[in-house]
Amino acid sequence: MFNDDWFARLTADLDLALDTVMVDGTLVKVHQHGTGTPKADALTTPDDSRAAEAIGAIRGGLTTGIVALVDQAGRSVGFALTPGNAHEPHSLPALLDGVPASELIADQAYDAKATLVMLAARNIAAVIPSRANGPAPRWYDRPWGVRDASFCGELVCGHPLKEFRGLATRYGQRASRYGGLLNLASALVAFREAVSRRPAGGRPAVNRRLAL
Repeated sequence: MFNDDWFARLTADLDLALDTVMVDGTLVKVHQHGTGTPKADALTTPDDSRAAEAIGAIRGGLTTGIVALVDQAGRSVGFALTPGNAHEPHSLPALLDGVPASELIADQAYDAKATLVMLAARNIAAVIPSRANGPAPRWYDRPWGVRDASFCGELVCGHPLKEFRGLATRYGQRASRYGGLLNLASALVAFREAVSRRPAGGRPAVNRRLAL
């Protein structure tokens, strides 16, 4: 997970609403210049080398997954980089470390026994719809869960981070570099969202499209 201490310190004054958090993921295409990381040794396969740098092959080509955790207002709490062919729920335990959440909202991709057991062990209520092909429907707060699981997906998949060309398409070979850019952009977006200005003759209003 690339949510370093400096990012937590920078965003400490944003008063994140961490009682309820939401998680979802999105994929970014890896540019041809972002491939070709050197192998660790002669026994390492190209697939293993790419996976070590959070790059995976899917039907559409090489991709990197961004699994993001956001607070109730949609502000970034943390994110994890995964190969594009990895399952999103595998990143959830690391994302929740140190987060005092009592409720998690996610979509059907997170409806897995291991995920539910992990959340129960942390005393986090799972607001996750059951899979259509699951063994038995599980109750959850449907109106709230459906609305905000969709909301979370929109925040991640259509997040302002995608406005940054170097993030919407991955050009860096190293996951550490790409993760560093994500950290920096997340901090910039968080502060941009928090900036207020006073329109002429009016009250202060949040400026959500302040030029960086």
